[in-house]
Amino acid sequence: IALIRLFSVAQGYHYAFLAVSLALLGFGASGSLLYLPVLRRHQPDLRFAGLASAAFAVACLGGYLAANYLPFDSYRLGWDSRQPLYLLVLCLALALPFLFSGLALGHLLSALAREAEIVYSWNLAGSGAGCLAAVLALPVLAGAGTVVFASLLGIIAGWFFWSGVRSREERAEDRRCGWRLAGQSAPWFVAVAGLLVLALRPPAALEVRMSPYKALSLTLHFPDARLLSTRWNAYSRVDVAESSSIRSAPGISLAYGKPFPPELGLTVDGDDLLPIVRWDGSDRQLEFTSFLPGALPYHLRPEARVLLVSPRGNLDLLTALGQGARQVQVVETNPLALEAVRVYGGKAFFDPRVQVQVEGSRSFLAGSGATYDLVVLALADSYRPVSSGAYSLLESYSYTVDAFQEYYQHLRPGGFLVATRWLQWPPSEELRAVATAIAMLDRVQGAEPVRSLAAYRTFSTFGLLVKRGELAPEEIASIREFCQERGFDLVYLPGLRPEESNLFNVYPRDEHYLGSAAILSADRSGFLKRYQYELSPATDTRPFFFHFFRLSQTPEVLDRLGKTWQPFGGSGYLVLLALLAVLLVVSLVLILLPLALARGRLARARVGPGRGLRLVVYFLLLGAGYMFIEMPLLQQFILYLGQPVYAIAGVLFALLVASGLGSLVLGKKPEALTPVLLLLGLVAVALPQALSWLSPWLLGQGQAVRVVSSVGLLLPLGFIMGVPFPLGIKVTDALAPGWIPWAWAANGCASVLASVLATMANVTWGFSWTEVGAGLFYLLGLVAIHPLARTTWSTEWNGKRSPRHSA
Repeated sequence: IALIRLFSVAQGYHYAFLAVSLALLGFGASGSLLYLPVLRRHQPDLRFAGLASAAFAVACLGGYLAANYLPFDSYRLGWDSRQPLYLLVLCLALALPFLFSGLALGHLLSALAREAEIVYSWNLAGSGAGCLAAVLALPVLAGAGTVVFASLLGIIAGWFFWSGVRSREERAEDRRCGWRLAGQSAPWFVAVAGLLVLALRPPAALEVRMSPYKALSLTLHFPDARLLSTRWNAYSRVDVAESSSIRSAPGISLAYGKPFPPELGLTVDGDDLLPIVRWDGSDRQLEFTSFLPGALPYHLRPEARVLLVSPRGNLDLLTALGQGARQVQVVETNPLALEAVRVYGGKAFFDPRVQVQVEGSRSFLAGSGATYDLVVLALADSYRPVSSGAYSLLESYSYTVDAFQEYYQHLRPGGFLVATRWLQWPPSEELRAVATAIAMLDRVQGAEPVRSLAAYRTFSTFGLLVKRGELAPEEIASIREFCQERGFDLVYLPGLRPEESNLFNVYPRDEHYLGSAAILSADRSGFLKRYQYELSPATDTRPFFFHFFRLSQTPEVLDRLGKTWQPFGGSGYLVLLALLAVLLVVSLVLILLPLALARGRLARARVGPGRGLRLVVYFLLLGAGYMFIEMPLLQQFILYLGQPVYAIAGVLFALLVASGLGSLVLGKKPEALTPVLLLLGLVAVALPQALSWLSPWLLGQGQAVRVVSSVGLLLPLGFIMGVPFPLGIKVTDALAPGWIPWAWAANGCASVLASVLATMANVTWGFSWTEVGAGLFYLLGLVAIHPLARTTWSTEWNGKRSPRHSA
């Protein structure tokens, strides 16, 4: 979890995801290494486990330093021949900590196969506790300190293993001669003390180094730039910077020629630079807001009661106040951003018309019966060229059809939903916003999209208005007048003629007007299928508003690599394909390597080729099934828990702890394997519908109830998910004990590939189909293992033969 946060700060979403894949790869590789004769141990070797734990601690800190200081630049992958080598070294460095922890766990699982359920359950319980520990540590220790804290835990684990090596006589001697025990433990205690100091006071050398292309990095390159504040919480790093280069008023009319009030820059995770206007409380400083595109809805609804969704900075709030809003309800997810604006933004949040709620907009509205004249979706992210699809993996539950419907239902009759997006060429996010609004209105009985929508564009932004009801003639006239006076181009209005668009910021062909008209026409579905980008409206089961990539774009993307300033040029989705290809090769090597090295031992094992294939398939399917449930749940529960790190920690905690408990309770009941696999298959298939039914109730609860309910919903699922692996290990132990490390490797490598495949499936088809795929994997696993399990139970676990008879 700490690495996910650090890579989100340093590089972006794709490399956070890569950290997850490499963690699984390290665990899979450990199983392969344990199959080598030099590392095989038939009895528990606590000294080996202690050394592996200490190596984890060293590799954890070393991997972080390597990631921080390697001159890897993702923007140069297309033309710099050194970058692939840097990427390989980076991947190996980050996989090493997980390889060493996997060595310790895999050795104990192999040496204690008869008690595999106990080892497995305690490991999962510790992993679940670590999820919560990371969430608690990040606000206190920040990113680097949390990584050091993980190393510290590795050293402590190593000491516990090491202290258990001595015999009973040696322990008695230790009690008589305390200095001897102290001397043996001294190196461990020194390491603990040193790491504790590093965690509490990390030196500058451990500070997270951001990508030079992030907004904060670029801003701090200006000569007069300085960092005023840096704060961490569990899910973000919030910075406030000062520079003469910060002048932000997206889409402001070129007719405005006066100076802007002074601004600071606010970034979250080093990106999405948003202005903090230092407002002194005077009306004079707010004159510029009349020339912003966001002023239009306030002309249509004077003295409006406004819901402002996730403004981050204070520009949208000042626009509301400057345009005469009667009351403004601000809903912001990040308390650090609110605190920064309060400290540096003057009097905006101290205005008596302003009320603030720290919560996600969806959960706030689900639990509120309030209605508003305007619901304003603030433009709270930086401009990102989407010709590449580089941000296609980012989920956004604020821009789904379900979200738009929630906003619409909280409008008063005649109220407006207001969305502002960046202007792209060719049009992408703008047209998807239009398609999303129309899909939402299709759900509303009696709504007429062609009479309820208005859209306009500036030189850099696209504004969309959705009225609850039909636009009146005087409102249409007011929109025309507003845009004419400020030089904004109309994109859609009821009755708009082609010659009335594309008048100020002129394109050779007005694709925004033509695209909006096509989406509002009877040929909407045909247009969406033909369009060069994927524009289907996002939903809560597929909330990837920024995913526009089609495979047909691939030739253009590859042709533009290294030739444009936007490096990924459409390859955001292709990164997953490249990663999948690399991991496929590595995983096959890890699975085939132990077979090649131990061909003789496998031939002597009491398992024929057909049985061996069934074991292979079973553990592969287990790894795939687990990840095809886990990966969509990690993203689905962001909606309920509010932040990605909370969702990741909560889902992993519930699944891992419950899986450990399931392993402990049912891990010695071989007769449970068949019904559990059958139940898992059915539950996975039914899971999407169950979450759909529960979602409205869950969203309407308070934060504490949502957290407890989410964990409670996941615990039964995790309980049964923890049973198939230890029982599969017992079947393998009965048939061929030497294959257990290989089974561990196969399961781990399948998990690596499945994590990428599940992410691709989430983006392409949505969470529901991914979870259905998980159910199919578990059912196929049942088909693979059932004959072996039945034979094993009848001949060995019923007392006819010893489980170690064939060893």
